[in-house]
Amino acid sequence: MLKVSNIISSEFSRLFKSRIFKIALIAASVVSVSFPVYETIMKISQRYSSPSGGETGLCFYGYGFQYCFFLTAPLGFISAVMISIFVGYEFSNSTISNKIISGHSRPSIYLAYFAACYLGGIIIYFSSVVLNMLIQFICFWIISPLYLKRVITTAEEVFNHDSMSYEEGTIYFYFISDWGVVIRAFIVVIFLIAVFCALFTFIVMIAQSKPRSVIICLVAAIAISSWGEIVSAKVMPVSYDMIYDGNDSIVDIYEKEESLRGEALSGTIKNIMLFIDDALPYTQGLALNDSYFPKRGFKFILCDIGIVSLLTAAGILLFTKRDLRSGVKSD
Repeated sequence: MLKVSNIISSEFSRLFKSRIFKIALIAASVVSVSFPVYETIMKISQRYSSPSGGETGLCFYGYGFQYCFFLTAPLGFISAVMISIFVGYEFSNSTISNKIISGHSRPSIYLAYFAACYLGGIIIYFSSVVLNMLIQFICFWIISPLYLKRVITTAEEVFNHDSMSYEEGTIYFYFISDWGVVIRAFIVVIFLIAVFCALFTFIVMIAQSKPRSVIICLVAAIAISSWGEIVSAKVMPVSYDMIYDGNDSIVDIYEKEESLRGEALSGTIKNIMLFIDDALPYTQGLALNDSYFPKRGFKFILCDIGIVSLLTAAGILLFTKRDLRSGVKSD
């Protein structure tokens, strides 16, 4: 058997040369840029279209790194297309059969595809983050102040409306200053991306057809986001009057929101919904977007490790037992 490192390095090289990886990178970049650009255009246009010259709705805040975690939502769809085409192509031209004949084991082939797709996902996401932060800097710190008054404030002042009188035609901007929290949140994202890659690699390696894989992966991505929205709405706190208090810090507010999750549910249904809310990569991204690194952030990582391990182990087992030509089990 040939070394696993040989086929992994080969797949890395193929990834960087592939057209679909470049298209996915461009698509993610466009999405990451669209958020701050759209918000800036809308706020400035509202500023000049409003008869009073502005209104409370012009105040926008809470961006910064939150945009970066919101990017995990479209990443699921982008990775679904990229992985299904990148790996599915190997089935279309019988490259996998040639790799097996040349001495590569099926487990090593499977792991090489997963590793390449995972690396691609990491590069795409963090490239988008860097570009997003650059565009935010240009939009909110250079362009917006030319048209709107800018106020740098704290998260506590923003969330506790009683402590701030919003001024018309003004933008209020803040960052979470705890870099430790931000770094831990990005660590969760690294594991979250692994779940997407493990799932879509599993689908492609079992479907063994590029057209079929594209359809199934897109359906899976839609299902994950749809279930995520439903579950997130079910477990969302309803007692908002209990959350906001003029004396609360931003951390206090987030902790209250976390403690009230699933308050409208009970029994087994509540436990199931809370588990799904912790396990789905889509809802993990929503949680990071809302509170950066909630106390259950470590639970996210454990769920991600478990899901990736199960999908990869099951995928290798099924891929090893299936015939590449007919899709039936081999002897």
